[in-house]
Amino acid sequence: MDITLLRTFLEVASTGSFVAASERLFVTQSAVSLRVQRLEDSLGQSLFTRSKAGAELTPAGEKFERYVLSLLKIWEEARQQVAIPEGFTRTLSIGAQYSLWPRLGFRWIDALRTNHPELAVRAELGMPDRLTRFLVEGVLDVALTYTPQLRPSLRVEKVLNEELVLVASWPDPDLNLGDRYVLVD
Repeated sequence: MDITLLRTFLEVASTGSFVAASERLFVTQSAVSLRVQRLEDSLGQSLFTRSKAGAELTPAGEKFERYVLSLLKIWEEARQQVAIPEGFTRTLSIGAQYSLWPRLGFRWIDALRTNHPELAVRAELGMPDRLTRFLVEGVLDVALTYTPQLRPSLRVEKVLNEELVLVASWPDPDLNLGDRYVLVD
């Protein structure tokens, strides 16, 4: 089984589009179409109903999706277990949004290394949709994000409340900004 075909199938299923999947996978749309066709040929079933509006899973595609998630999770677990570096006995794959690494991510890794020296830690950066996809596929074990995407197979727990602080270039600032321009990112 070609893991690339399975990952491509999941991208098309999650985006509902061969074009969007090709952009996320950094390949051409024709490469995505060919991969899906190869998968459909090997299964003997159509997995998507294609139209100008996009691609929608067929009943066979919906059934197959559950197995693909399991296959990718098992593959990733096997790959990580085989690749455990010398001197370590366990692995943990963590992810976080770019903006959370400086405040939480690095501290988290430091605490893990101190409290669990036998643990090999693998880290990923990304936006919430990418981190969620990696969690569902089994690439990540846990992730930090501001906006978690709820999925039946995932458990979400609030870690902390973020404190926002008003900073201004004029004395005695308050929230009455009048005609001043404000950008919040």
